[in-house]
Amino acid sequence: LECFNGLPKAEIAAFDMDHSTLEQVVLQMTVCIKNPSDVVIGTLGDTYFGIYYRGAYMGNVTALGARIAKARLHNSDDLCTRFGQHGYNALQMQGTLHPEDHHIADELISLYFSGKTAAVTAKSL
Repeated sequence: LECFNGLPKAEIAAFDMDHSTLEQVVLQMTVCIKNPSDVVIGTLGDTYFGIYYRGAYMGNVTALGARIAKARLHNSDDLCTRFGQHGYNALQMQGTLHPEDHHIADELISLYFSGKTAAVTAKSL
């Protein structure tokens, strides 16, 4: 989204795979996006992000009916205040894991189930 400077300040606030089944790994996450402007967007529509771990593609997630309701001087959404007090908007996303490298995906899943931190990246598509 070039109008938001390419979303350089998008942070992952929550990441879980608790809704996975035997057939598929379901990703649910909350991404906090910093709005650097005074403009709010009531309906951004559906937004799509690629999920990456150690540079390897893991799958896509979608935020249905996303909106940017907090401008740069508005108080951030509650889930996003640890990234900044103003301008952060929380987007709830869901998708499935379709990794290009299964060894790296296995590492990510192992870290997740052991409760360890993993540097996961979400890039807007």
